[in-house]
Amino acid sequence: METLPTGGLDTAPAGSVATTQKPPPDTLTLQATGSEFTGWKTIRVTHRLEGCPSDFEIAMSERYPLNPKVLQIDAGDPCVVKIDNDVVVTGYIDRVILGASPREHTIRVQGRGKCQDLVDCSITPEVLTGMQVFTSSLLDLATKLAAPYGITVSSLTGDKVPVQLPNGAILQFNAVLTETPYEVIERVARWAGVLGYEGTDGNFILANVGAGKMASGVKMGVNIQQGAVMFSMDERYSEYLPVLQSVNFYDGAVGGQQFAKVFDKGVPRFRNLVVVSEQSQFGTFFAERRAQWEAARRLGRSRSVHVTVDSWRDSANALWAVNYFAPVDLPQLKLSPSEPFVIGQVDFAIDRDRGKVAELLLMPKEAFLPEPIILQPFPWDPTAQPQPAGGAALPPGENPNNGDRGPGLG
Repeated sequence: METLPTGGLDTAPAGSVATTQKPPPDTLTLQATGSEFTGWKTIRVTHRLEGCPSDFEIAMSERYPLNPKVLQIDAGDPCVVKIDNDVVVTGYIDRVILGASPREHTIRVQGRGKCQDLVDCSITPEVLTGMQVFTSSLLDLATKLAAPYGITVSSLTGDKVPVQLPNGAILQFNAVLTETPYEVIERVARWAGVLGYEGTDGNFILANVGAGKMASGVKMGVNIQQGAVMFSMDERYSEYLPVLQSVNFYDGAVGGQQFAKVFDKGVPRFRNLVVVSEQSQFGTFFAERRAQWEAARRLGRSRSVHVTVDSWRDSANALWAVNYFAPVDLPQLKLSPSEPFVIGQVDFAIDRDRGKVAELLLMPKEAFLPEPIILQPFPWDPTAQPQPAGGAALPPGENPNNGDRGPGLG
């Protein structure tokens, strides 16, 4: 654990060192206002695969009042949080909390990554003319929505993340004026079947589940201080019945049109769940795909691993990273080595009781698969003939009057 010299934080201009002594390994540095601050006594930095942005809270305490010139940090200042030379958060300071007691002064600094502006702020109306979205590329759409906030978007999928309809038409849907850029991007990302999360540089990433592999994993007796494995059955079902709508006022059928069931053979007794896709477009393919996702996600989330490991890094000295596969070996907890799990959340922490640890949440990749959705489930005009989203002409050979509601998602 880092030791704080009498008088307060270690501070030095950015690019220089505060003392002549080499800092200990895994020193957390806050860069802000042209200076570097170290000497923090408690640390929490959180990266999430689900949810955005990354965030941090760091704190220290000292016995004597600070020199006002030492801590020149204000809420709203841009900042970079580093562990040694590795950047972990690039963003802004949200809050600076100062406290005092008869024996000490305390300082807490809270902040989040740059993508907080995509989550907190509204869509800039000039970006989306008339709030209508026309796009064939999620990467292009996300780039346009993020640009006003100085955020770039990259794709780890190897392409521009196409979102065209099965018949090649350009995707079209309506955004709501009060929506945030992140809400729109996240909706279309689910349509495209990819994940969206913040990178350590504060910019936005589009990726498939499992963007890489850690050099090592977690193993009892090697790097785990404590661990817990949850095996659950209460949210799994033996049969999933896909239907288009929860009610049908025309033919009296249960849930309207029904399709092929999806089965989870790992459930030992009959448990049925009706999965409603609430759609009037894309018929059987989407409804069944939605039920398949429901079954896979519930199965994936029925095996979750929470571990506290004794290092912030793997065997190759890389910081633990979300959306990376890592082997899990916990035979004492009835989880033998199998296919690697995906890291869903990482907390880098230092506190008085545990020292320096990393807390990891890992689950099978199925637990993180994006939910398939229809961006515009119902036509704005109920008297109009069924069409693919965006009003594009139906593919050749499809009769809008024969009950066929579309070709389904690609």
